[in-house]
Amino acid sequence: MIKEIKIILEKEIPTGGLRFTVVEMAPTEGGFSKENPIPNATISILKDGNQVFRGWTNENGVYQETGLPLGLYDFNISLDGYRTKAGVATVE
Repeated sequence: MIKEIKIILEKEIPTGGLRFTVVEMAPTEGGFSKENPIPNATISILKDGNQVFRGWTNENGVYQETGLPLGLYDFNISLDGYRTKAGVATVE
């Protein structure tokens, strides 16, 4: 079974940066979900269709890239056993 991941994209970091937190929604005994961090997820950041950065989430499910020129970026987040997520982010 392919699992779903949730992406938390924080743009409120110093100018020229993106910060991703990748988590899995896990059931609890009470029927509610909690967010478990996903380490080692691959993050690819693309500009105009070309990959400009690639990295992996840390043990807390976090990946941060700084020093990006202002503009629009595509991103892909993947990990075996999980559905790949894609999106668009603006660096301001």
